[in-house]
Amino acid sequence: MLEQVEPVELHASIADRAALLASEHGLRGFDAIHLASYERAATSDSVLIAADGELLRAAAAGGYATASLAR
Repeated sequence: MLEQVEPVELHASIADRAALLASEHGLRGFDAIHLASYERAATSDSVLIAADGELLRAAAAGGYATASLAR
């Protein structure tokens, strides 16, 4: 499954988007970077997988498919 993971370098545009997402959704820094990176790399069949409920709510609010790892 990890062969399907696409690393994304943190560019200024991703950091700027992360700052906006953090402000809009009350996300912590790494969660905002996670979502901003996902937005950059996502395709129509991508799913954001996370255990963090706030991150998943923010992604769902953006119209992205999500899956929770939380138990």
